[in-house]
Formats: sequence, C-alpha cells, structure tokens
Amino acid sequence: MLKPSDIRTIATFLSPQWVKEAAREYGNGHLVYGAPLAFKESRDLCRNYLTFCRQRDKITTLDLRPAQALRACGFAGKVPILKPSDRNRTIEISMWDRPAHIPGFILKDLSDPWEIVPLIGQFFVENPDLNLALLDNQVWQRPSPELMINIPNGDLTQSVITDVRKMTVRTLKRYLVIAKVKFNKARDSELFSTGQQLLAAWMKDGMITSPASAMVAIYPVDALGWNALVPGNGIPWCFCISKKGISWSADHRVFDGKDTARFVKFMEKQ
Repeated sequence: MLKPSDIRTIATFLSPQWVKEAAREYGNGHLVYGAPLAFKESRDLCRNYLTFCRQRDKITTLDLRPAQALRACGFAGKVPILKPSDRNRTIEISMWDRPAHIPGFILKDLSDPWEIVPLIGQFFVENPDLNLALLDNQVWQRPSPELMINIPNGDLTQSVITDVRKMTVRTLKRYLVIAKVKFNKARDSELFSTGQQLLAAWMKDGMITSPASAMVAIYPVDALGWNALVPGNGIPWCFCISKKGISWSADHRVFDGKDTARFVKFMEKQ
C-alpha cells in the first residue's frame, strides 16, 4: 500500500506545474512543442518511483487496474505531435478568453443515434483542415481523428477516447462497455481520488496537448441540445446526438460559420 508521501510524489510528477515546466524546457519555451517529451518523462518517473515503492515495501504483486483503466479509456500511449495550423486566428483569440459558441443542428429522425458517431470521425478524415486544437492561445493541426465520447457512469461522466472510423455500432458499444468496466474496477484504487484532483487541476490550468478532434455525447431523450464547450481542454468541436437529430457547438476562436456548414454538407452526402 502506498504511503501518503508516495501519492504526493506521484501527483507532483503528474501535476500541471511540473509537466508544464518540463515542457517549456523541452520546447525551448514553447509548451505544446515540448509536451510529448514532458509527458514521457512524467510517465517514466512515475513508473520508476512505483517500482522503487514495491521494492522498498517488498510487494510481490502488481495492481494493474489504474493502468488498464487509462489504457481502456484511451488516455495511455503516445502524446500526439501537433503542428501550428495555417489559420491565423489572432484577432478571434484576443476577442474571447473562453469558448465562443457557434451552434448548429440537423433535424433528422435516427433509429440509432450511435450510427452517427463513426461518421463524425470520418468527417475529420475528409476535412483534415478542420481537425484542429486550441492550445496556449494558438491553433494547432491535429494528426489523427480520435473522438472523446462522454458516457454516464454512476455519479460521474466518463470520457473514452478512440478512433471510431472503422468501428461498427456494435463494436463501439462493446468498446465503451469494456472501458466502463475497467474504469469501475479502478475506482477503489488508492490513486483514484488523486487522479480526480489532478484532472481538476489540469482543467483549471489548461491542457498543453489535444486529446481528441471533438467531444461527442448521445442525448438521452428525443430532443436537440447543444453540447457545452469546455474551456482549456483543446477540443473546439462538441456534438450531441439524439433520435431527433444532431446538434453541435464549434469554438468561434478557431472556426467560422462556413466551417460548420461543411459538416452539414458532409452529412447531406451520407
């Protein structure tokens, strides 16, 4: 069992303050450039420290639940290498210090709202110039079209990140069920509450890497509603899907109305 001092040490290596300072050093002052190496060092330090704790306390078993939960939810692995976008949004970013909503909706009777989710992933493949992130007051080009799918899980909203393009609805739902099971198995881990605190700290401080192209939620009733854009998480698209259609919000600091119109044209072809 980890000591309180051990948990504090691990939390330090994962904190925004520690990771951002490392990112500045690796990126010669640029947070986003240095983020991949900073997060790699953070993970290596945590792994080495946990190995030290096991050897110090003569622990012969491994608690893999937190690692398995992170992997199942798509939060483990390589940090994407982002490139500056050609879009000059200096004026728009200076106008708003929080997301500025461009709302939109498509009225459409859907037998299964989940069928739309892989199409959203495909939209970013066919429109890579709209696969963007807003980090450190700059627009960045994302290299891949992962989605952050938000699902209810007891008293929490759980986020699962994955590339959905080639998934069937059945495969996607099974993937989310497995992620929920892995997540729930780790909820009694001694690191779980610390993880929640770290997430809150990162959300307050602002992310330095982009976890997904868009946030997606399935609306639980037959109505339309707009997803709320989250400040500081680097995701400038949010989609909400119900049996009555698709609604979305796009961050005006990154996009204009003509950009969201391209999603309407894309869906008209499906």
